Amino acid sequence: MRQEDLHVNALTSYGLTWNVLDRGQGPDTLVFLPGTLGSVHIFQKQVEAFSQHSRVLVLGYLGSSELARMSDSFWNLLHLLDADATYLVGSSLGAYLLQHFTSESTRGVRGLLLGNTFVDSFRLRFLRMFEPAFIDEATPAEAKRSWLDFVGNLKSDALRSTLLPMVRDEQSDVELHGRSRAIAHLGKVSLSALPPSRIGLLSCADDPVCNAETAAEVAAAYPGARHVRLAAGAHYPHVINADEYNRALRELFPSLAGAR
Repeated sequence: MRQEDLHVNALTSYGLTWNVLDRGQGPDTLVFLPGTLGSVHIFQKQVEAFSQHSRVLVLGYLGSSELARMSDSFWNLLHLLDADATYLVGSSLGAYLLQHFTSESTRGVRGLLLGNTFVDSFRLRFLRMFEPAFIDEATPAEAKRSWLDFVGNLKSDALRSTLLPMVRDEQSDVELHGRSRAIAHLGKVSLSALPPSRIGLLSCADDPVCNAETAAEVAAAYPGARHVRLAAGAHYPHVINADEYNRALRELFPSLAGAR
């Protein structure tokens, strides 16, 4: 499946515009939210794997610190998309947001996967683009240039070639700036209200962004949740270790259609 074959629509919900990739059909719906740098195409390998048996939605969002508004917009968007029996899957900032979205309402969610994420965004301030002193003074164009420099210096060829067009061509300056400011200022998240049996945690031993201490903090926040720790995948296992990532998703949610 080529990226150009994955059609994306822009939908507005409660005044916020989301980019929506919608593919496949089945009894379940998988909803993916990318992290700071990912466009909807960052889950291409998951779309390929899971759209054979399920409906797959990947949602791109404009960065915002108004979590209540984002949450209302998110749930209304799923209503507009007629998305039922959902499994919510987030990476990094996407998983952080899903924790808040499900903190007061779960609306029929069957499972929640929190991947390579955090419960306190201040832990990421060691990255320059998440420092309030930098991001609050930077223009959106300056923020994007800084992220392009960051991606250009990544050691992984696969990750660099995947992220570069997403940051350069598929995300606006305002989108990246907004997502960065959200991490810089939001702090501790409201925890998901889903029961532990329906929450899966995924982390990577070689993740330089959400390190072992950060992963342990997430695990402590959700005692009883199932935790899969991959040996490799860094901060983007869905890109650079997709087979293991997809296998972990199926293991965490064996009731998912097509799980094996």
